Amino acid sequence: MIPGIMMGYYSIVSTKMSDLVESLRKMKLPDFIIIPVLIMFRFLYSIKEDYIFINEAMKMHGLTMRNFLKEPIRVLEYKTVPLLMCSTKTADDVAISAMTRGMEVGAQRTSVSEVKLGIADYLMYIFIGGIVFIFLSSIYA
Repeated sequence: MIPGIMMGYYSIVSTKMSDLVESLRKMKLPDFIIIPVLIMFRFLYSIKEDYIFINEAMKMHGLTMRNFLKEPIRVLEYKTVPLLMCSTKTADDVAISAMTRGMEVGAQRTSVSEVKLGIADYLMYIFIGGIVFIFLSSIYA
């Protein structure tokens, strides 16, 4: 599971939203799939930032993980309640942002990003295809 989690983390950190939308459109995915995926990625990024701010505020109040053994309820309360409040506000903000950017089902969008497969992509496809072929031939040989 760790390689999959690492790949997902790297994909989220390194991919721009405009590139993600354009590549999903090039794969001919319908808008009712693209829009929720885009909103989910923006929501997770915003929640990550809120979580960092909450941890900084807790440090200012002297509530660190060292205090977790002494006051577990207080530490959990001071971490989860603001995170829940921020997440509801963030969900509204992200949904409004998606609507103001023209994210509607069936609407045409222009994109600054140009998504094309290069030579490295095709070489990787051939390499992975070769590995799959060797694996399947070793199983059924």
